[in-house]
Amino acid sequence: MDTQEIAEKYGISRDLVEELLTKLRHTAGKQVQFSDEALGGMGQWSAGMVMVGRMGDSALKAKVDALCTELAELARSEAPDKTTEGTPERPAQPSKSVHSPSAAGSQNGIRYAYFAADDRLVIERDGVEKTYDATGYPITGVAQDQATGASATLRFTTKNGDVVNLDTLKQVS
Repeated sequence: MDTQEIAEKYGISRDLVEELLTKLRHTAGKQVQFSDEALGGMGQWSAGMVMVGRMGDSALKAKVDALCTELAELARSEAPDKTTEGTPERPAQPSKSVHSPSAAGSQNGIRYAYFAADDRLVIERDGVEKTYDATGYPITGVAQDQATGASATLRFTTKNGDVVNLDTLKQVS
């Protein structure tokens, strides 16, 4: 399927499809960040995690997930051997886990990575990395207030839509 067909399928512009595809190529189809009103404003996608600016809009979240999943598969099929550790679109992942993160991102000096296979959530703030046990909390999204530094608050959502504050989770390292 070409980019025009994908644009028509999802009711968005071809330019937006091409922009997303280009960004996904840079991350080998693993993650993309975007800012476009057609996708709910600012947001990001990685396999198993979708964030859109219009929180609570389940239909939009499903559309973005389907679109990015399709484009990620296309990006991976075009460049299967490409690696891009630490690009602007894909923050270098904190953690010593042997698994790849299910979700990762950064904003306002805070980086996070969620490792579903390990039930671990890793947060790096001001160069200090902390690992939390996320057993029982299948994280699918993250929200952060716009404060910076120690006052910034992260909140995570589960696949059931439950909100999990970081202080709910047990710190393990």
